Amino acid sequence: AHSKIPREIPEELQIDSKCWSCDHFLEPEREQLFCGSCDVIQPPPELNYFDLFEIPRTFKQDLKYLEKRYQKLQRKVHPDLYARKSPEERTLSNENASVINDAYNILKHPLTRAKYLMDILGVGMDDEQTETDPMMLMEVMEAREEIEEADEERLRSMQEEYNGRSDQLLEQLDKEFSQESMNAENLAALCNRLSYMDKILKEIHARLPSL
Repeated sequence: AHSKIPREIPEELQIDSKCWSCDHFLEPEREQLFCGSCDVIQPPPELNYFDLFEIPRTFKQDLKYLEKRYQKLQRKVHPDLYARKSPEERTLSNENASVINDAYNILKHPLTRAKYLMDILGVGMDDEQTETDPMMLMEVMEAREEIEEADEERLRSMQEEYNGRSDQLLEQLDKEFSQESMNAENLAALCNRLSYMDKILKEIHARLPSL
């Protein structure tokens, strides 16, 4: 599950209630990356990625704003800033930077963002819902055959077509996530279809530069 940020730091630094450096009391559900008293970097707060970036827990996101939030967070914890700090601070800098990178990579892509949002909202996909759709699998296979034989004009046309279909799926996902009572089965089906569209578009992209 992705609902909590994982910790892979020395046990002596995994202190939830106090700052490891000055023993200042830290809120159990803190959002800060630094101690409010001594301003020393802390272990990553146990927040989901949306809360870490201080953005709404919604599927539709402003990607430019998301990138700005990412850059702002990285500027605070980047390992280069801690090259001459203590070993503990260097460890925590690396850990925070890694968590922020992971969060950004998940949130900036619609498919991984959708799956992550389903997870933290408690509507995750089970094994049955992630089973391969035979019809979609057949479409992917046929599309791959066409991609292999297509000239650049046809590839551009296919790229436009599948980009349009992906955009429609994104709109449907946004509507599903906006429902007061979300349907896990519908969300899983849309995520599966979007995954197939992504695969086809990657195949097209891989062929275009070689022509």
